[in-house]
Amino acid sequence: MTRRNRVMILTTGAVIALVGGVSGQASAAEFNETYQGTLERAGETDQVHGVRVGGFLLLPALGLKTEYDDNIDNVRNGKKEDIITTTNGSVTLKSNWNRHMVMLGTNQRKVAYKERKTRNSVTGSYFARARYDIAKETSLNTSLTHAKTRLNRGTGADIDVVNPIDYWVDTVSMGFKRTLGYIQFALDGRHTVAAILNKSKAFGSDYEKKKSNIVGGTLSYVRSPGNSLYLRANYTDSQYDLINGSTRNTDLWDARTGMTFFTGGLYSGGLYAGMQKHKDDTLSDTKNLFSFGGNLQWNITRLTSLRYNYDKGIREGEAAANDTAEITAQQLTLSNSFTRLWDGSISLRQEDYKYDGIGNTADSTIYVGKIENSYALTDSLDVNVGVAHQRKDANDRDSEYKSNSVYISLTYVH
Repeated sequence: MTRRNRVMILTTGAVIALVGGVSGQASAAEFNETYQGTLERAGETDQVHGVRVGGFLLLPALGLKTEYDDNIDNVRNGKKEDIITTTNGSVTLKSNWNRHMVMLGTNQRKVAYKERKTRNSVTGSYFARARYDIAKETSLNTSLTHAKTRLNRGTGADIDVVNPIDYWVDTVSMGFKRTLGYIQFALDGRHTVAAILNKSKAFGSDYEKKKSNIVGGTLSYVRSPGNSLYLRANYTDSQYDLINGSTRNTDLWDARTGMTFFTGGLYSGGLYAGMQKHKDDTLSDTKNLFSFGGNLQWNITRLTSLRYNYDKGIREGEAAANDTAEITAQQLTLSNSFTRLWDGSISLRQEDYKYDGIGNTADSTIYVGKIENSYALTDSLDVNVGVAHQRKDANDRDSEYKSNSVYISLTYVH
């Protein structure tokens, strides 16, 4: 895998995650995106990483990040600074067979604050994945995950960083993929159960337990790599048991049709039209959202590109059931490969949040600017350095803030 492709994977992951914030969560995204990409390719297109153990590959990895933030609480007044050190450790055993695949692994993460030691946390996950190749271009995938994770009140990047809550999250998923010439078909489903660890830190609107079922399918016509037409539909059913003893049920229908294109030269990207329908049994109205979106990348030179992304959708809250928001996100990223080993990027992002729940959360806009650099010391070791500025504007002036951060991180994948 080239260094340029690795940067694009990181950028795409950040876009999908709606920018998990400039603070501690960003380190997990950087490390996990790099490691998960390596797991996907190891023994297949990637013959560099991994220790051979019979018919398997052992893939250990370590990540270390130190970050300084001048407004650790994301507050308007009374700003306080802190230094956060995040350590990630992972090890996975993956089969190295001609057909089929089995993978067992774990990822552990420790976050330590220099001043706010009460926010220190240890989270992690254990997972098993398998792929059964039924026939050529036809496969069945399944996975099991048991994880301890830290969630926040709020949605996307508009979160309360001061009062996080820990949950146990168990996930079971299955998927089927089939390719017939230019036609590709995929069907998948996922069942997730999240249970709170400590109710004493929770508010009445937070959930004690949440069960979610997701089913979906995608039909694509792929004329050539990067050029396709697709139709995708998903249905999500969520059941919340709240701390205050009440229940809450939500349904989300999400349908999208679009195209991707790759000219092989100057331009690549995609366009889509989507319809979402969100129903919450505690609200009288059903939310209907029709939207357009997509992305466009201009390859200015062989080493320099400019990419614009626009997306709009409905997203439910992390820990509080009443934080559902309509999020409009757009990002402009200028990337450049200075050398074969050194990549850099400048990104500007805007996220607009429109809430229609029963809570007191005010509509808001978050702006994020980043300058990031990545250098490959070896095939296995990367060093990353970045600075960021984040600002929130809101109807509730007391919730507005500005923050600046700088970080350095190391990622090693054997």
